[in-house]
Amino acid sequence: MKNKWIALLAFGLLFSVGCVKETVYVAAPLITDADVYYEFIADNIGTEVSGEIYNDGETYINAVQLEIRLYDRRGIIIDYEYLWVDTYFDPGQSVRFYVDLPHRGVWDVDVVINRYD
Repeated sequence: MKNKWIALLAFGLLFSVGCVKETVYVAAPLITDADVYYEFIADNIGTEVSGEIYNDGETYINAVQLEIRLYDRRGIIIDYEYLWVDTYFDPGQSVRFYVDLPHRGVWDVDVVINRYD
């Protein structure tokens, strides 16, 4: 009788405890990020903006849309310019850009990344 209960308990323990292969899916997407470094020259002829876009994310970036804000001496926005830069670069790579704008009286320029493609 004792062996019967031990066998029954062993089978119960064997069938209730087992290895199950469970697949865990990570829902976090890869990071798409880039930095922009720029310099500008503003004179009576116009404004020249040149710089470099650096891909410091984890994905391939096809194109980057830059927003160029032009300010006057009092800090008031003169105009916005949007510019698509075809980058075609992998993480860790960089691309240079250059744009010549016809705006005069520019005191300060701010370049930010608006969106990625």
